[in-house]
Amino acid sequence: MKLTRDDIYTICIKRLAQIFGLDVSQIDLDMNWDCKLFNVKRSFWEVNPYEELNDDIEDIADELTFDKIKNNQLKIRTVRDFCEYMAGRYEDNPGLFVENMFPPFDKAWLEDRK
Repeated sequence: MKLTRDDIYTICIKRLAQIFGLDVSQIDLDMNWDCKLFNVKRSFWEVNPYEELNDDIEDIADELTFDKIKNNQLKIRTVRDFCEYMAGRYEDNPGLFVENMFPPFDKAWLEDRK
């Protein structure tokens, strides 16, 4: 299945909603990570949502992109930045995107988009 840019955005927004415990309708493309909606308190033993987000970003990065991230040459500051980054990574390596964003890949993620 070939994903469109809209599909990628939908997947990314749903993933952010899952990570931060939000409803998809609460997420706007221009929101930055400082937004109070992203201020999630978790217990000491739970994974920090920003660590999950960072893992998603790094898991689909190729070596050059990973180096840019580590050297602060690539910054993802908003939901739109995250979606654009993921769309670019999907274009470069669709299999890696699908494998890492929500294994196993499930078409149900896109159901409400149709």
